[in-house]
Amino acid sequence: MPVFLRLFVALAVPPEAAQAARAAAGGKPSSAAAHLTLKFLGRTERSLAPAVAQALSRVQSPPLDLTVQGLGCFKKPGGVVVWAGLAPSPPLTALRAAVEAALSPLSPGRPFERRPFEPHVTLARLKGEAGTRAAEKLKSLTALPLGSFRVDHFGLYASELTPDGAVHRLIDSWKLG
Repeated sequence: MPVFLRLFVALAVPPEAAQAARAAAGGKPSSAAAHLTLKFLGRTERSLAPAVAQALSRVQSPPLDLTVQGLGCFKKPGGVVVWAGLAPSPPLTALRAAVEAALSPLSPGRPFERRPFEPHVTLARLKGEAGTRAAEKLKSLTALPLGSFRVDHFGLYASELTPDGAVHRLIDSWKLG
């Protein structure tokens, strides 16, 4: 019986950039590492992980200068996901396309998840009344400038769901540039 991992490809967001966005959203400081997901692979056989890493090792991109711009939320059943958006970035879009191209030969029978790319950094998951209040507050903050940061690596992560939320583990990373 195969063993599965929940895999995703992401850029690590510097803690100071994530904390500034969390503060603007009215959230509490967090020690959780923030990231920007480039591609969510989802439930993937563990035996495929080395091939995924090999494919990603061939992705080429310069380092990225990204600007955090605006706060918002995705409404989900039972609550909301509070996020910080990113200003449009052609180099980020090109990196996402390169990741897609590198991974596409590995998923001919069952494509990896095909969500549209909406660059954002998840800040919090809120349920009930807290989620409703956050959604109302964030409607006026969609264009708020929140600073910039440079990214010079991207990585392959495994995500384990726990009762306290997802725990992410870096499997491998690659330098940009």
